[in-house]
Amino acid sequence: MLLVGVLLVYSCFIPELGTLKLYKVTVPSYIEEGGSCVLTCAYNLQPGEFVDSVKWFVNTTEIYRIVPGLTDYRVVTFRHSGVELNLAHSGFPRSGEHRLAIKNISRSASGLYACQVTEGKPPFHTEEMGAKITVFVAPADGMELVGLENEYEVGKKVEAECRVPQALPPPNITWTLNGMQGEAVGAVWKNTCTKKHGLYTCSSKLAMPVSKATSPLTIRCLASLGDADISQVSAVNDPSSPAAGGAATSAAYLDWVEHEAKVVNPTRPILGVPLTSAATNIFTGNNHLYWLVVIVFARKIFIFSDNLSL
Repeated sequence: MLLVGVLLVYSCFIPELGTLKLYKVTVPSYIEEGGSCVLTCAYNLQPGEFVDSVKWFVNTTEIYRIVPGLTDYRVVTFRHSGVELNLAHSGFPRSGEHRLAIKNISRSASGLYACQVTEGKPPFHTEEMGAKITVFVAPADGMELVGLENEYEVGKKVEAECRVPQALPPPNITWTLNGMQGEAVGAVWKNTCTKKHGLYTCSSKLAMPVSKATSPLTIRCLASLGDADISQVSAVNDPSSPAAGGAATSAAYLDWVEHEAKVVNPTRPILGVPLTSAATNIFTGNNHLYWLVVIVFARKIFIFSDNLSL
């Protein structure tokens, strides 16, 4: 009986556990520089409970605080490089949710965005959750393919360079051959980037053997940021394609450039002379001077052999 009494007395001094539960923070993974976005913070409270405050942070630096009152809200903002708050579209759209609107975002605003909610009664239980935002700059001047030829023989090697103009962060550069992943057909490449004025200029050098006469050979270089699905890229660079120009929900952008080449079987040499286009003309009768020399030479041999027989 004494033990039960002690437990009852002790329990009176144990702080009541908070009923607040922060269960979801929604932020875009990628935002293009100069763009706008809305961050949301969702939480649960027991009926009759309320929050003391909702705060937003960028990399542990507070940028926004709202304290609900009986009749109004008190909002405090803090300056942060590259972040411009849109207060007219920020606030509580409904019970248990807060929304923070940002506009004209700049590249310096990339970082971890976290929402912190504090319960409105002792012990002022606090929960926090966040996610990373990357502010990107997409390549503006278009991609470029150099070093490719219009025709390849089986057994030869394709060598090319793909150049991607200024972007941030460095894009992921990959290659496909006739719609197949480059690795699957023996292609290898090396990507390099240089940084200037905060932006990256990148290139990718490709080397691949031509193993069979599959013509035409479509060589495509792709630059992407985020979880871009290159299988969404249509066989033709169609601007109406959902993937064209990037902006899938899980990717910042997806862009590409392509080249189409003819693939031919190796030509067989005649008399030790490869059947190049010039040599082919000789042996198909298109070079009249050559055949005139052959006829004259053959006639001289015929006359010489007649003289020997005499």
